[in-house]
Amino acid sequence: MQKSCFRRAFAPLLVAAMLAACSGAKDNPYLNIADAPLTRATLHTVTLVTASADLAATLQGQGYTLLAFPSNYPGALRVESAIWDVPEEVAAAVVHLAPPGGRGPDQRLLVTSPPAERKPREIDTKIMQAFFRNVLGTEMPRWPDAALAAGAHVQVWTFRIDDVVAAAKRMRAAHIPVTFSPVDLTTAYFGDHRVMAIRAPDDTVIELVQTAAN
Repeated sequence: MQKSCFRRAFAPLLVAAMLAACSGAKDNPYLNIADAPLTRATLHTVTLVTASADLAATLQGQGYTLLAFPSNYPGALRVESAIWDVPEEVAAAVVHLAPPGGRGPDQRLLVTSPPAERKPREIDTKIMQAFFRNVLGTEMPRWPDAALAAGAHVQVWTFRIDDVVAAAKRMRAAHIPVTFSPVDLTTAYFGDHRVMAIRAPDDTVIELVQTAAN
């Protein structure tokens, strides 16, 4: 009798759990990616957009080192502007900083007054985690609140991968939109490299770079 009652009580819970699992997979398409991850990426650079020209000095006060590079070729600047989704004059004035002791990713600062609609959208953390794990083979990156509290937001996560062309093919096959097709580029920052771009679920740009060292 007790077993029978237990089964009757447990059955609705089991059905509810199954429905929740099905609903989660439906609402989170990144859980259903076959042969995940689509590539294996390593975070290299975080690009922040800020309206404050003082943020670079603030970060240097926290131990970051300003990196000086010669101007990019005009063609490279047009590509970077398109990938980062900022005007060329903003991309041309990018500021590069290395982290204290080489621990963590580099920072790029783009100083402009970004329109409100370009700020990352609020997305369920589980969807974001599934995207980074199953598309990029990495954990969802986080950035110190100090930089974001200064009025900055993350515009671009730049990851290094082994093969940009192969990654683009796998992403298209998995219905992950490629927002910038692979192109060969030379910049002072990365040297000769190949780059493509997709978007995270919160609309942040994901820049994928294959350097000559790869």
